[in-house]
Amino acid sequence: MNGRTKATIDSLVPVGANECLMEFRTLVDPAAGLYKLSAVDHFTVAADGKVIRFVPYFQTALLH
Repeated sequence: MNGRTKATIDSLVPVGANECLMEFRTLVDPAAGLYKLSAVDHFTVAADGKVIRFVPYFQTALLH
């Protein structure tokens, strides 16, 4: 993949008023367009739009 990881945000799910869960997928087979789940993160956003808390639930080796 030319040294660059191709990835996409698969899901962005609101949790309450100012929190969100994000599922992140990484391209593993460009010919087939196959992406695999590579991370799930939970973050909290302040009133000014800045992320004030970030919790990575898991991350696979696909992101390294």
